[in-house]
Amino acid sequence: MLIRRYRVATVARKGITVGRAVVITGRLQVHAHKGSSILLADNVVLNSRVSRNSLEARGPMIIKTLFPGARISIGAESGVTSSTISAAGTITIGARVLIGAGCVITDSDHHVVRPPVGVSRRHLGLPRVSDVHGVTIEDDVFIGARSIILKGVTIGRGSVIGAGSVVARDIAPNTVAAGNPCVPISKLEV
Repeated sequence: MLIRRYRVATVARKGITVGRAVVITGRLQVHAHKGSSILLADNVVLNSRVSRNSLEARGPMIIKTLFPGARISIGAESGVTSSTISAAGTITIGARVLIGAGCVITDSDHHVVRPPVGVSRRHLGLPRVSDVHGVTIEDDVFIGARSIILKGVTIGRGSVIGAGSVVARDIAPNTVAAGNPCVPISKLEV
């Protein structure tokens, strides 16, 4: 219990807003750009310990903002295992969302896709603001292990994303979707 309280206090000192009863187990890496914001609402669980997950937990939990004004929010009672969440703009994760191990959620390409005229190398520099498109994951979504959620995507309330999916387009509410690219498979009865 002391370790858990220490980690939450450490995260709060990094300028992150931490709600009540947040639980952090295992390794957490937070990289908050000056002038950005990260919110962990009440009862959020961030985990990177295999003993605390039914499948696996590989590597640390990483939360990262790249620019001033970037914003990541994780809603109440959501749980994330050994995943990377990286925002150059805005990533909004709703309440009661479950994110499986090894997922990546990003609102940019994390490199220059189209270098400026006269520049031949892509590995130089961060994405341009014009290449950043926010991600929204609505309430009660389940995202299977090792899925990738790309920029500009909205995953509708109550949807399920199959393990290993690459989500490059919006998913309607209450939809089961999977694959690379991720496509709807069926609707869920509500």
